[in-house]
Amino acid sequence: MPASLGESLIETAKRLLPTEPGRPRQSDLRRAISTAYYAVFHTLAKSNADLLALKSDGVLERAWSQVYRALQHGTFAQDDRTKRLKEFPKKVQTFVDIFDELRHARHAADYDPHRKFTEAEARSAIERAVNALLLFDDISEKDKRALAVLSLLPLPKAVRSANLDPGPPAVGSGRGVRAESRRSGAS
Repeated sequence: MPASLGESLIETAKRLLPTEPGRPRQSDLRRAISTAYYAVFHTLAKSNADLLALKSDGVLERAWSQVYRALQHGTFAQDDRTKRLKEFPKKVQTFVDIFDELRHARHAADYDPHRKFTEAEARSAIERAVNALLLFDDISEKDKRALAVLSLLPLPKAVRSANLDPGPPAVGSGRGVRAESRRSGAS
């Protein structure tokens, strides 16, 4: 079976590390750190698309691509999502922590021209990415699906501000009445 994009990106990051003694090039170290992050990012993006949009024909293939591309880099930096992650198993929380650590490292590697990186930092980023991929493989499909929803769909404003549980409305709770009234023309 061919390697996944995440696995291939890990191999690419490793190839950017120096193989001979001497001072490594900053461009290689930066690229290795950034590529390690993208291995984890693309693994989550593919899982999200696979779980939420089955790829079986042209229409669904476009939907799959749309879901794949919907993942935002700072998705787990948002306070409301961070709070919701506490409800997930420890494996998921650890995966997201590594994802976010690597995102910060990638941002520095890609956008901070004054920052100097060491070979040890690049190796550490790659090792963390490998650990994240192994951890992700061990997360249940149910938890991956819940993580996909959390990573792609914003919580409604009322839920964010009140820190409410956005679970399904109770029968007769009144939620959804305004939308029904608007459709029928009532106010």
